[in-house]
Amino acid sequence: METLRRHEKELFTFERLGRWWDRNREIDILALNREENRALVAEVKWSERPVDVEVYRGLREKAEAAFPGRFRLEIDYALFSRKGFTPGMLKAARAENILLFRGTDPVTHP
Repeated sequence: METLRRHEKELFTFERLGRWWDRNREIDILALNREENRALVAEVKWSERPVDVEVYRGLREKAEAAFPGRFRLEIDYALFSRKGFTPGMLKAARAENILLFRGTDPVTHP
């Protein structure tokens, strides 16, 4: 959450920043600005393997559960990884403008 706060000016102003969960799902980091109708959802993986696109797909499913159709939010996605990202995830990040962080450092994906 501290890392996102440091990059807040590059993203959007967060009214709320925390976690979200229901009985079956959890979003590690959720940032909201209802006035701007924006949200950022993030998954943090601290495993010994690079994060693959499946983690991103799972995060999208959780975001759909957190914001059902009645909410019309612009949703940004971010992934944090200890060991980096697979080539497939880097490709998806370029195509879908997903924010990637290795530890607390942003990963650029030209």
